[in-house]
Amino acid sequence: MKKITFILPLLFLLTNSKAQPATGNFKEFILWKDSIQLTWKDFKGQPVNNAAEAAMTASSMEFSYNTKNTQIFWKVNVKFFPLLSWSNKSKESAYILLHEQLHFNITELYARMLRKQLTENVFSTKDLAKLKAINKSILQQWQNEQDRYDRETNHSMNEVQQAAWNKSIQMRLDALKAFASK
Repeated sequence: MKKITFILPLLFLLTNSKAQPATGNFKEFILWKDSIQLTWKDFKGQPVNNAAEAAMTASSMEFSYNTKNTQIFWKVNVKFFPLLSWSNKSKESAYILLHEQLHFNITELYARMLRKQLTENVFSTKDLAKLKAINKSILQQWQNEQDRYDRETNHSMNEVQQAAWNKSIQMRLDALKAFASK
C-alpha cells in the first residue's frame, strides 16, 4: 500500500512523500466544521511587528491518498493553525474576526471543490496523473482566491466588498454541501 500526504497551508506549501506526525506549530489545529466559528482566543501566534494587517489566518487543506492494487483512496481535511495565526490585540473586533473566518471558509470551499473533482474524475490508480493535476489546479485557484479576497476587500476595510464576499462564499459553500468536511 502506498500513502502520500500533501499539507497545503495558506502562505506555506509542504509536500511529504509519506505521512508524518505533525510537529511544532502544526501540532495544534482546529478542523473545519460548519458548527465551529473561530474566536480571538484561537489566534495564539506571535503578531508581526508593524504589519499593516490586523490579523492573519493560517489554514490548510491536508490531502492524502493511498493505493491498494488498482484501488485509490483519498482524504481531504481543512485545518486552522492557532500557533501560526495571530492578531494585533488592539485591532481585534467582531468584524475583523469575520474577515479571518472567511479565509478559513475559503479553504473549506476549495477542499469541497477538490473532493468534488476527485469524486468525479479519479476512480483507480490509472487516474493518478489526473489526481495530481486536479490537486495542483485547485491549489493554485485557492491561493489566487485568497489573494483576491484580501485585495478586493482591502483586508476587510472595504465594507461593501466584504459583505459581497461573505454572501458569495456562503452561497458557494452551500452549493457544494455534499462535499463538506465531516
